[in-house]
Amino acid sequence: MACALAATLPGCAAQEAATTYPVDGVVLNRLTHEPIARALVDATSDAALTDGDGRFELHLPEGFTGIMVRRPGYESSTQETAHALKVGPDMPALTFYLTPSAGIVGQVALSSGDPADHIRFTIYREQSVGGRAQWMPAGGAVTDSEGVFRDFPLRAPASYVLCSDYSPDQPGPAQFGYPSVCYPGGSDFASAAQAPLTLSPGRQAQINIALTRQPFYRVSIAVANPTQAQGFAIPIFDAGGRVLGVGAEWNRQRGTAEAELPDGNYYAEARAWGKVQVYGRVDFSVADGPVSGLNLVLLPIQPIPVEIHKDFTAIGNGAGMVYLPNGQPADADPDMNLLLLPAASSPQGYVGGNLHRPDGSYDSDSYVLDGVTPGRYWVQANTYNAYITSITSGGVDLTREPLLIGPGGSTPPIEITLRNDLGRLACTVAGPSFTTQATGPASGEMNLAYVYAIPLFPSLTRLQQATAQLPGPVSMSLAPGSYLVVAFDSQQDLDMDDPNELARLTPQGQTVTVAAGGTTNVSVNLVHAAAQEAAQ
Repeated sequence: MACALAATLPGCAAQEAATTYPVDGVVLNRLTHEPIARALVDATSDAALTDGDGRFELHLPEGFTGIMVRRPGYESSTQETAHALKVGPDMPALTFYLTPSAGIVGQVALSSGDPADHIRFTIYREQSVGGRAQWMPAGGAVTDSEGVFRDFPLRAPASYVLCSDYSPDQPGPAQFGYPSVCYPGGSDFASAAQAPLTLSPGRQAQINIALTRQPFYRVSIAVANPTQAQGFAIPIFDAGGRVLGVGAEWNRQRGTAEAELPDGNYYAEARAWGKVQVYGRVDFSVADGPVSGLNLVLLPIQPIPVEIHKDFTAIGNGAGMVYLPNGQPADADPDMNLLLLPAASSPQGYVGGNLHRPDGSYDSDSYVLDGVTPGRYWVQANTYNAYITSITSGGVDLTREPLLIGPGGSTPPIEITLRNDLGRLACTVAGPSFTTQATGPASGEMNLAYVYAIPLFPSLTRLQQATAQLPGPVSMSLAPGSYLVVAFDSQQDLDMDDPNELARLTPQGQTVTVAAGGTTNVSVNLVHAAAQEAAQ
């Protein structure tokens, strides 16, 4: 009453500002729907641990706030644990879910019977990069004094490969050690990736790895132009393209690069940066003895010409323009960038991306892509307010086939045609109902939908993604054509090179056609991916 009569007093203003509302709910195991005790529910201004029935209660100020829900032994990704709320009167009871962590527990045994301690493993996960499956490092682990290693938490469902580092004995005239092995069932990365370890949510895989002590033999590599090879390491790769924890070092006395390796198939490569970039590679095998007579020739890395023709239907206002010597305007940038993804199943990541005009050139259509080493690559593109209608190199359609770059040779120009008459997709996702308030967004948790537009025609863009806040629509600018549109309640790793993936997704979404310069409306149902995973 006193504050009602004297609301302008500083103490009363502070009391009015401190008004809070109760926010309560329960935290459940996503797989079993059982309550989770002692989970931390943290809203910064207030926090609580759940009781034996998984219940919590907070008192939070009115307005938007974030809540983090965490518990050791459960998934810790932001997507799983972060929640956005609008707090107000008559808050509904909330239900938060946590998924038990997936992980790996490994037991390593050495053929010598010695303790298998301090053996390092790198863990790789297969994930979607622009709609193509790619292996990426996902963590690491080291064995303890009992030869046991653990890695938690790991994302699931997902496929994994584990590879040990080389463990050579101390250098000597008859060196032995433990070669790198990849699990499951492969001595090199490519073999293991053929049948990887698959983890489902909550699964804790128990694996056994046996390492056999073997002789390591000297490998000597002569470098054709050694002045360029001195001063940098020459990494060694297994046959699957995984860089090993050992490199060939330059022996000044012998004039060769040398490494100690066990039996197996390998390649060594060298690359020198500078005004002229050079690269060389030599493939070899080790079989019961030293290897000599190898020659690594360093050749210049040739820039890849890129010709971009802009078949645009409208001209901009001149912002971001440069002018040719004859006074005619030319675009200051190519309105796109190119990324190259190795076509082989190896954990090498993106290369390229440095698309620019040749030095001293004012040609608005001519660019180069620098620093790309020989190999086979899928081309991916990021375009800005435009889309690619065709992309070829030497007559090869790069939407269907990889780009081939040979050693030391020039690559046929990449020829690209761009258009800017994009269409628009307006997608409404049918999600849970909300209580609308005249004062703003609904009270309760604000859920997100992850919307994917998958082109049903040859395209460098294997899929496009947008995030929608429910309830509410989401808009995408797309190249004209037919698309499968599907929405999930969590981010997905979608491999659009797998024909089974499209067959799995089709009944869950809607097929639409986006017209050039037009707007296409579509409504899709939210797919509850976690529920599907739990049912598998």
